[in-house]
Amino acid sequence: MDPEADRGVVRLREKGGTERWQPITLDLATVLAEHAGCWGAVLPTDVLLRFRSGPAITRRRCDHLWRRVGQQLPWVAKRGVSTYWLRHTTLTWVERHFGYGGATHLWRSLAFSGRSVSVCIMSSETIYARVPTAMKEAVDAYASERGTKLTGAVVDLLGRGLEAVADEKSIDNLRTNLARVTVEKADVEAELVTARAQLATLANFADRAGQRVGTCPNCKKPITGADLFAVTRCPACEQPLTDLLAPKAGAVSTLDQREMLLLLGALGAVLGIAYLSTKK
Repeated sequence: MDPEADRGVVRLREKGGTERWQPITLDLATVLAEHAGCWGAVLPTDVLLRFRSGPAITRRRCDHLWRRVGQQLPWVAKRGVSTYWLRHTTLTWVERHFGYGGATHLWRSLAFSGRSVSVCIMSSETIYARVPTAMKEAVDAYASERGTKLTGAVVDLLGRGLEAVADEKSIDNLRTNLARVTVEKADVEAELVTARAQLATLANFADRAGQRVGTCPNCKKPITGADLFAVTRCPACEQPLTDLLAPKAGAVSTLDQREMLLLLGALGAVLGIAYLSTKK
């Protein structure tokens, strides 16, 4: 940590080798510079905070200080208050008062003014933009309604805007998927209509095949379309029925011509379905 008393800033060396300049009050910068000179922090790379004997303090020193505080204030020990606890509690407060967008940026500093302490939210990047007066007034009204500062309102609105842009892409994807599903639904419905028609055709053929189409030329008993085309024999006398399909010259047909035409029509519809299925 490298303080500059004349500028009111201190250079912090953080985890990962990152460095940044942190604004502080001129009084604090002066005190830190005097402390560095008194206790041996000469080089900019030297640890600033040190014991009176000269060695640099460590994190164990902070733990020891909190234990001492806990001995004097029992509630500190009971709640496990520590430097990390303060940081986490402050971040939770920031999220509640400035919204999720503000809380996603790590709070960077505490700005001191006399005896008051105010929390400052410092982003990793600073954005300057000129906006219309009406927009500025709308943001002020938004901050006033929610009891937040202007910076918190801007961060919250910007975060909401970015989420809305992301949602637009999601909506476009949903619309594309909806159009695709609609087409697929129409195709399925068309296939369902075709399947129902085919099922009706098969049911009609099965019904016609069970109907009486004539009589056996031998025993004069009724025969059905199934007897004629499937079994090819009379169920009563076992007489072959093939001659009925190709009768000899001068022979008298015992078939009902109307019923035969209806049966052949149903059979033709079934054959048509079978043929079309081979073309898919």
